[in-house]
Amino acid sequence: MNKLIFLIFLFCFTNCSDENNPSLSRDSHQKKLCIITKILTIKSSTFMEQFSAGSALGLYITSEKADRLPNGICKFKNVKIVALNSKKNGIIWKQSSSIYLKDNEPLRVYAYHPYQENLSCPATHIPIQVSPIAILTHDYMYGTHTKGHKAVNVHCPYALLSMKHALSLLFFQIRMDKNYKSEILDSYQLSAIQVGNKAGGSILCNKGTLDITSGQINYGSHPSTASTRLNMDTSVTLNCDSYKTFKIMVMPTIHPTVKEGDIEVIFIINGKSYKYRLPKQTQWDKGYQYLYSFRFDGKNIKLEKYNRKSWISGNNRDFFLP
Repeated sequence: MNKLIFLIFLFCFTNCSDENNPSLSRDSHQKKLCIITKILTIKSSTFMEQFSAGSALGLYITSEKADRLPNGICKFKNVKIVALNSKKNGIIWKQSSSIYLKDNEPLRVYAYHPYQENLSCPATHIPIQVSPIAILTHDYMYGTHTKGHKAVNVHCPYALLSMKHALSLLFFQIRMDKNYKSEILDSYQLSAIQVGNKAGGSILCNKGTLDITSGQINYGSHPSTASTRLNMDTSVTLNCDSYKTFKIMVMPTIHPTVKEGDIEVIFIINGKSYKYRLPKQTQWDKGYQYLYSFRFDGKNIKLEKYNRKSWISGNNRDFFLP
């Protein structure tokens, strides 16, 4: 652990040396806060960047000794920072309003992604939602100092943030059954996948608020219409030799007694709906990826295999994607 902390802060100082040079500060007793999201993970021996150029985070900053964010009290509220691509240092974060540290008081930095304009709510109630159009759903994230972080103050104005995913990520793989021989149709075309509640159901919800200090989600209503649909730009031809893989983000499930069929996945193939009813006790946790592999025999969708993994961050890649 000590070696890990040393490597992290060696990177911090070399990556932010230009921005925090005393000559660039307002005076010798102030230092500009530097945000870093490139971290060393247990999955890699090198530093991994969690964001790409153009990404925007919102910062809430409070006192480390008297954290009163749950009461809506903080020193800096919803400060926007934008990721810029630097040829020298990779991603650097530009602050919309420069934050200068003035004294020895240790600060705690909380962040969320993506940034939302004109928020009047506290850090414990950041609005999040799953769009009915799957590709429009944001990858909501939250985080604070990485484990083992030194105090952030005028002597160490570096905040290394470890960001976590707030939603659940579903992967759907589908292929034709190898034993299926078409006698009527030459091909089957997949045009959409939809995830939602059964008719009249209320297990899934599509809106809530995120507490970025803990990751806790406070859910809104659970309408039966809380579904999200992934429409293909061009219909995808299904075959027996390989899976076609698609991903959809959803709200984590919270109901302790999910029954079989409470949640449905609908595949639109050749303009017709084919439904798969998820099994009882289906549970989707925040920050996890779930892989469902299906085969289609021309009449029914059948599950072949299922897997669950932590949602790995780094280099903008997801675990189950090839």
